[in-house]
Amino acid sequence: MATEQETTFTRLRLNGARFQPAGVPVAVLPELVAYQGLVTEVAKALFFRAHPTRRRVPKGFEERLGLRLTDVESGSAVPVLVRANVDGGDPGLFPNLPGDDEYDRARDLVADMPRVATEREDLPNEFSEVPAQVLTRFGQTLRDGESIQMRTKGSWSAPYTQQVRRHLLLRRQNSYTVSTALVGVLAEVNFELSVFALRTDDGFRVSLPYDQSSFDVIAKAVELKPEKRVQVEGTVVFDQYDRPQRVDPIDAISLIEDEAVQQAYDAARVSLADRAGLVAGWLGNGEGEPVTGRAHSSAGALLESLEDADVPAPRVYPTPEGGVSLEWTAGDRHVVAEVGPQGVLWLHQTDVAANSYDEEDLPADAAARVAVQWLRSRLCSV
Repeated sequence: MATEQETTFTRLRLNGARFQPAGVPVAVLPELVAYQGLVTEVAKALFFRAHPTRRRVPKGFEERLGLRLTDVESGSAVPVLVRANVDGGDPGLFPNLPGDDEYDRARDLVADMPRVATEREDLPNEFSEVPAQVLTRFGQTLRDGESIQMRTKGSWSAPYTQQVRRHLLLRRQNSYTVSTALVGVLAEVNFELSVFALRTDDGFRVSLPYDQSSFDVIAKAVELKPEKRVQVEGTVVFDQYDRPQRVDPIDAISLIEDEAVQQAYDAARVSLADRAGLVAGWLGNGEGEPVTGRAHSSAGALLESLEDADVPAPRVYPTPEGGVSLEWTAGDRHVVAEVGPQGVLWLHQTDVAANSYDEEDLPADAAARVAVQWLRSRLCSV
């Protein structure tokens, strides 16, 4: 029966604010997989250089590395990767295997990679045989100010940063990738071809596809006025001039909440909560009923629906009867959504310039979308 012993293969030190708390963020775990893949490909290149007549590596070559994560040491996040050594296996599989095999030498070459790139040296020839996508994956999740260091032979490697990685990749190809997000507004949408053009905040225009899962986001962004900002998350491909070319793959598309709008709605919710605490007689001279629970909950639900529909945040006032009034001023128009004590909703608008007045009554617990549609048509067209 085979006996198994484990030896430490390497330690990876992750530097940056994300890695200060205990543990390793799940989002960067792909870096460990990417590191294993890179070491494996360099080891294969070493094997073929030592055996020029071979067209394939021996059976079980990749499994021979057998890296496992056994610990995360402190001092930034330091994942410890160990390698399993199996005794008693098939002696004909890897005859006369030296203690320092291709994987150990590949580990050292990969660890020296940041120094080579930083000092503008040429990578060892073995890296020319590593597929571009394998080299690209390592370091792809790093953010600005973060780095990876590898420990071999008692010392830490030079930091592998996004800048070092960019330089390294551009020496082999005319593009590089980063797991990040592009933010901007929709410049164009082609619903027939399911593609849209994003005009980023940096002024670049990027044509991107969208699928059914992101259709609602794109359609809503097109509908809203003024233009709504969109965030596209995924693997962004940049050219040598740092211009975004595409996102492949796209992980998520979402609308970006305007911070000022968010703050205005937070203030409206605080104001509503304050009104709910009023006691009888708050208006003076014994007048002014407390806001009823039903009026409070109905007004709160309407606020949420209005925020989701990108209607400007209202001012919030109590009514003498125990209801809640949501009010807006839009140009020369005064718009009000008054929630009665029993949840009945009265919508009305006064347009001073046009000398006009219109209103609509909705029963208690009516569908919020009816009220939202009525209010949007009067508040979002200015």
